[in-house]
Amino acid sequence: MKDKIKLVDRHIQHYLKAKIQIESKIACVHLKPHIVDFYRYVDFTLNQLDEDSKLIITNDFINKNKGYWYLDYYSVSTYYRLRNIAINKFLDCLEGA
Repeated sequence: MKDKIKLVDRHIQHYLKAKIQIESKIACVHLKPHIVDFYRYVDFTLNQLDEDSKLIITNDFINKNKGYWYLDYYSVSTYYRLRNIAINKFLDCLEGA
């Protein structure tokens, strides 16, 4: 599972860099097509996830929320169970997108 977590984190980091480049007006002139494609690819994948998976991926990997943010939504055991499901769904969607 640690390898999958690292893989999700790596994809999200590239996604966030692409998002910054796309949103930057200066970079748009020289933006490479593969950056836009990758951004759309990951964005599409995020939109395919169910609400729980999207919430977990967003808070754990995109917003990098530390601490116990999930306690407002889930018990600890439910969070870890759903987190494993979210990671697997995210990677499966990336493979199938």
